[in-house]
Amino acid sequence: AALLISTAGGLSAKTDKKTADKQAVKSEKPAKKAAPKKKTSTKANSLNNPDRKDNTGPAPRINLNSYFRKLSDLEAVTVADACLVLCLTLDGPYDKNFEIQLEFLKKRDIIDNKCPTAPRVRLGKGTIATMFLKALKIKGGLMLRIFPNNQRYAMKEAIAQKLMGPADANQWLTGSEVISLLSRAAEYRKENFK
Repeated sequence: AALLISTAGGLSAKTDKKTADKQAVKSEKPAKKAAPKKKTSTKANSLNNPDRKDNTGPAPRINLNSYFRKLSDLEAVTVADACLVLCLTLDGPYDKNFEIQLEFLKKRDIIDNKCPTAPRVRLGKGTIATMFLKALKIKGGLMLRIFPNNQRYAMKEAIAQKLMGPADANQWLTGSEVISLLSRAAEYRKENFK
């Protein structure tokens, strides 16, 4: 089926229906300008972070809202959870790559060779207390200075600093307790690292 379409000069041209529809659509839509690319902050995507092994682009970030909802239901926190929470405390990387978080904490001597590094290993309160005391640069009392990796003394110091409630150093740390610990560590940093 052919249609007659009038042109600007008053002449008519023969064309089929599909071509007529395309020309009508083109004439209705104004030409779009290419949108300028948004500049992203280098801090937000960690491209300039020296702790990243690759600078090819930002690693996928963790959705913290859903992560904390799931974390609050956990019966015991794992090494991967502790590393992420410590990285959040220290303004470090919180993307989905566990190895980047682990390297970040190892470079700051928060995780040493004695600490478990398998992501799914459950951690006791004494181990996490030791990690947080190192992260917050809390030297502690005489016994903790003599035995810096002793979980019992680390737990006593964390209780004295009001980072954790009274408990046994060998108990598992629950998800809700680690969220509380993160909050108290943030308050401690605000007060002591001005």
